[in-house]
Amino acid sequence: MTLIAKSTSAASTTLVEFNTVLGALVRVSDRDAIKAVSAKFGDNWKKGWTGNAGLTKDATEELTQKGVTLFDKIEGALASVRYDEGTDGKTVYRKVRVDIVGNDGKVTLTLPLDGDMASRLVPKLASVAPGEFVKIGVWMGWSEPRADGVRYANAAASVKTNAGEVKASSAVIDSLKAAAAQVKAATAALNLDAQTVRKASRSATEKVLMALVKEQIQPQYAPTADAASPADAQKPENIGY
Repeated sequence: MTLIAKSTSAASTTLVEFNTVLGALVRVSDRDAIKAVSAKFGDNWKKGWTGNAGLTKDATEELTQKGVTLFDKIEGALASVRYDEGTDGKTVYRKVRVDIVGNDGKVTLTLPLDGDMASRLVPKLASVAPGEFVKIGVWMGWSEPRADGVRYANAAASVKTNAGEVKASSAVIDSLKAAAAQVKAATAALNLDAQTVRKASRSATEKVLMALVKEQIQPQYAPTADAASPADAQKPENIGY
């Protein structure tokens, strides 16, 4: 389904985030309902997206019955791309907030900068002009099978304007690749476990994206007076709950 913003006035704001288990955008106001459903699946929920079968299919059906709507697109005028952060007192959660504005109000998409979806979407938003009409699509998909047949679930995002499909600039891609290469070189001789290496890689990507948003993208937009809602201020998104 599609969350659509039609023009440039903002009578109301709908906060949305990407749920990696469901593979879709969800309203922040539906968090409690999603948490209740996720609790029924126990540790299996932590294993993530399962495609058109299994956990993801079962959870989607139950949430639909409860009146929770899942979305795969946002359309409207790109009003803001900005950096934000919150904390629970121990951990700082760094985020990007994307505002799409229209007659029906404003849709604010929030993504953690250390998540896969931010690394797919933000580099493309860097190539969109403020106020331009955009169609943002997000989804989960399977990687190509390895030699042993194992596949991984990957986040993906598309950005389209009236001019067509938007691609990330080569400079941004090069920065992300350089950060990944530095992590690989730094950890190669340390005999670290896979989880530690992944954490280091995510941290490096997060730093590149944070700089991209704060130094290149956000300055193009007028400052926003909006504050994070109490329900959203100090919690990480994109974690599947």
